[in-house]
Amino acid sequence: MGFFMQLYLLLWKNFTYRRRNKIQLIVELLWPLFLFLILISVRRSHPPYK
Repeated sequence: MGFFMQLYLLLWKNFTYRRRNKIQLIVELLWPLFLFLILISVRRSHPPYK
């Protein structure tokens, strides 16, 4: 079994395991997006150079 097949199966197993707890899955998927949006809003309100 190749490396990418093992990686795919491990990621699929992890996703199916986390799918059981839906709130935790949603938080884990949306948290990085939330932090990224905060970073964008801060960068737009305070540009690095004037």
